[in-house]
Amino acid sequence: MSKEEKLKLAEMLSSLRNGLQTATEAIDAYLSYVGEIEAGEWNPNNIEWFPTEGPSGPYEKAVKQENRDYELLVKDLEEHKGFMQKGSFKYWLFDKADAIGRKSTKKA
Repeated sequence: MSKEEKLKLAEMLSSLRNGLQTATEAIDAYLSYVGEIEAGEWNPNNIEWFPTEGPSGPYEKAVKQENRDYELLVKDLEEHKGFMQKGSFKYWLFDKADAIGRKSTKKA
């Protein structure tokens, strides 16, 4: 391989490396963005709910659990002063934040 060919190959490899570096940075930025969005979402189906009865009728209760969705729901409820509605359920936080209640807003 001649000196010119080696220099041309080195240029091409350098250009390829720079392009890959830019692509890697863009992918990292996207994954970070997606991670931030998903970090705040919770799924009530991943929380263990127990049917119970209260002064206003039947509802479901989830006692403190070591799972991401429960912790995110508690955080969301705290940001909404302990009460919120999402989908077809009303959610509330018990006084000591040791349990969450939920009740369907759909009429039976």
